[in-house]
Order: sequence, then C-alpha cells, then structure tokens
Amino acid sequence: QLMSVLLEQGAKEDSQQFMALGGPSAIVSALSHFQAAIRAAALNIFCVICDPTAAYFLGSAKILQIDLIPRLASVVEFTDSLDDVNAACLLVAQLSADDDTSMALVKNGVINALISHLASPDKLGESTLENVAVALANLAKSEHTRALFIQEKVLYLIPNALELAATHPNSSNTYTAILLLLSQMTLDKFGHFDVMEVPNLLEQVLPLVNATLSNVAIGALRVLIALAKHVRHRYKLSQLDPSFAILTAATHSSFPQVRNVSSKLINILSS
Repeated sequence: QLMSVLLEQGAKEDSQQFMALGGPSAIVSALSHFQAAIRAAALNIFCVICDPTAAYFLGSAKILQIDLIPRLASVVEFTDSLDDVNAACLLVAQLSADDDTSMALVKNGVINALISHLASPDKLGESTLENVAVALANLAKSEHTRALFIQEKVLYLIPNALELAATHPNSSNTYTAILLLLSQMTLDKFGHFDVMEVPNLLEQVLPLVNATLSNVAIGALRVLIALAKHVRHRYKLSQLDPSFAILTAATHSSFPQVRNVSSKLINILSS
C-alpha cells in the first residue's frame, strides 16, 4: 500500500527508476500470495502504473511482457475476497483502454472471470457489483469484447443484477453502469437483438425513465432511444407502454434533459 502511494505521489523520475529496476515484474509474483491484503496491495500498485493518463505509464508492451494479465485472470477467477475484485475491476478498466491489453484480457479469461461474478451478484457487495458493472461497461466499448458478451450471454445476467441493485440503498451508480453496458451492447450488429430478447429486461428498464435521480433516468432513456433507432424494435417498445403513460410522465420530469429525451423517444415511437 505504501508503494502505491509513493508511486502515485512521487516524482516521475522515482517511478521510472522503480520500473527500470524491475519493480513491476517483482510485484507480479505478489498476485499469487495467499493473503488477500497482499494481492490487493499489488493490484493497487498496478492500478497506478497502468494508468494511461499517468506520466509514468508502464506501457502496453511491458504490461504484456511481465505476465500481469494471466495472473490477474487467476486472481479474479479464484478469489473469495471482494477487495481483490474491487482492485481488479479498476485495473481492468485501465487495461481496457488499449486494444492490445484489452485483447489480452479476453484471451486470458479475465473477462469470463468477471462475468462469473456478475452471474452471482448476491455474493457481491453494493460497491463491488457497481465496480464489476463499470468494468464490463468499459469493456463493451470494444467490438470484439461485445462479441464475447453476446457469446457468453452476459445480457441474460442483467435482470437479476438490476433486481438486486434495487435493494441497495445507494443503487444510482450501479444502475448507471448497467444501463451504460446495455446502451453499449445496442451498438453491436447482434447485441441490440439480444437486448430485446432477454426476458423481463426492458420491463425493468422502462420504469427507470421516471427515476428520482437524473443519471439513472437518462441512462434508461439512452438504452430505449438506441433501440428505437431500429425500426423493427419500435413496435415492441410501443407495446410495453401502449398509451405512453410511463414516457409521458417522464416528459414532466424536473430534469430538463429527461424531459427532452423522453419527448424525443415518444416522437420516434409515434412515427
């Protein structure tokens, strides 16, 4: 933990010297430590030096060279520590920003391991479910990762995650991350069909347009707008809210953006 703080707050030269001396390679071995606190500390160090915005960014070539991603896959797959999962999610979000490391996450099973956690959301704490959803939403920006999500039926796990999020006292960020994942999946040439086919999914999303928090309402509306762009989906969306009662209520929201987007959606569905 001290090392991650020193790297984050220290001089650029100190961080470069740490890497030149083989620090990252040495810390990879800590990901196999039997103590969760040691593993999480090692993950936190990598979160610092794998940040693409940092002046001392390790670089994708070095990341792939030091066996970090295969070890990360093992941690995420076999851990029983939520601290491990939380730190791993942050690291995955950073690694997914680069095409080479993002592809390595797929090939080494990191994504599948995260998906397995989403499949058992009741075993995750509120913040961990949010972190897993955020990591998957970031990964869904990549076309090849979206294809994996379709193959692994990720969208079929969403209703249960949404249902569980509803029981959390501070579910706003979790809802927003899941809705971002859904809107990303509609960008895929097959993904938008899956979103429409998952039982009860849209029935859960539609009422969220009237959520009391604007980011949740906007997230739900973005999913529905994205689906409404496909002519063949408009009929089903209209069936879910035949008299537009739910969407009309959203047009009276206290949030201007919610009013505007919901009005736009009604116009699309009415055309």
